[in-house]
Amino acid sequence: MVMLKKRKNRIALVIFGLLVCFSCTKKQAKDSSLDQAIEKIIEVSKEDGYSDYMYLYLFKKGNTANEYVQFDIDELRRLYFGKHITSVTANLAFDEFLREVIENRITLTCDVLGECFYLDENIQEEYKILGFSKFKEKYTSLILTSGTIVLWNKDFEGDKMLSIIYIFYLNNYFTEWADYEGGYFSIKMLATDIVQRPKEKYELDTF
Repeated sequence: MVMLKKRKNRIALVIFGLLVCFSCTKKQAKDSSLDQAIEKIIEVSKEDGYSDYMYLYLFKKGNTANEYVQFDIDELRRLYFGKHITSVTANLAFDEFLREVIENRITLTCDVLGECFYLDENIQEEYKILGFSKFKEKYTSLILTSGTIVLWNKDFEGDKMLSIIYIFYLNNYFTEWADYEGGYFSIKMLATDIVQRPKEKYELDTF
């Protein structure tokens, strides 16, 4: 009986170890995919900032716990080429500046860069419980034939909406606000993808 108990304990430990290993590998793969997609954005934007990626929402950590900053390539382009922060950018090429900001090695306050927000606790908890697949399904208003997702935003604004967009971002869905259509468009992007604005005709007001 003692030997059987020890064997069961060893099996349980092996299974636990495999689960931990699988979880870590899965997270590393997700992080790697996001890093590769961001690197693609930097690569195609490095000359002067103009690209299909200019207005995609990017995120970096803020200065306090649970605080994040939302910004885009266009804002970084204006700061860099407009020479608004030469004390920071003087010795950096544009792509180097992008990496320094995105990787939190340059701290820019919200009055200079983008918009600060706090991750909504309810949205965070919902994501943990549902997982991304169900979370995505809940906050998708429409999926276009191109695969672009129109996010549901009728009931959300401010920190809550940015928290939803941030969770999509963590899962390689990059989002852009379209003024003309009046909606948030999100598309899953890998390093080999080219992001283009969807050409389908639709009416957001009917959702």
